[in-house]
Amino acid sequence: MKDLGRHLRAFLLPAVLMFVLPAIITWVEYQYYDRPILAQSWLLRIAGLLVCAVGLVLLIVTVRLIILIGNGTIMPLGPIA
Repeated sequence: MKDLGRHLRAFLLPAVLMFVLPAIITWVEYQYYDRPILAQSWLLRIAGLLVCAVGLVLLIVTVRLIILIGNGTIMPLGPIA
């Protein structure tokens, strides 16, 4: 259980960079620059969702490999042993 907490803490920064920061940027652009929150074209929305899905899968696979093979975390505070 101790390792689970260590891995969750190490996953926090990439999660913030992947979800929270883009959401803040989108909100600021919507509020101050009158840009739409979503793309106007359905094709662009689907393409964006596909890119996000591929990125999320790659992040999960990479973290899993580092935990299982490297016996470490993705952050420098818990480096690979």
